Amino acid sequence: MINLKNFDYEFDLNGFVVLKNVVKLDKIKLANKILANIEKKKGNLDGDVFFGKSPSNQEAYISNVLSAGKVFEDLAIIPEILRLLSHVTSNFFRLNHAVAMTKFK
Repeated sequence: MINLKNFDYEFDLNGFVVLKNVVKLDKIKLANKILANIEKKKGNLDGDVFFGKSPSNQEAYISNVLSAGKVFEDLAIIPEILRLLSHVTSNFFRLNHAVAMTKFK
């Protein structure tokens, strides 16, 4: 549970909010597995998911990632994060783009 009374101290010095243990490891592993499978494909992807730009050896830009699996929908509506966004924006926020930008070594 996020203590919004001390919210100003939830930010690190770079402006990021640090939330620990919000997403279970099995969801992260599943999302990574799906992304790895997408990254291996060339050309057309399944359903509404597509490469926003051609993947390279350095990165992949996967558009409409919410359609890649329910796990991505779950990640988009994490209650703790939604509460935080609501607090910061006074309920003025929306999901505008659903992309996964992955970087390779």
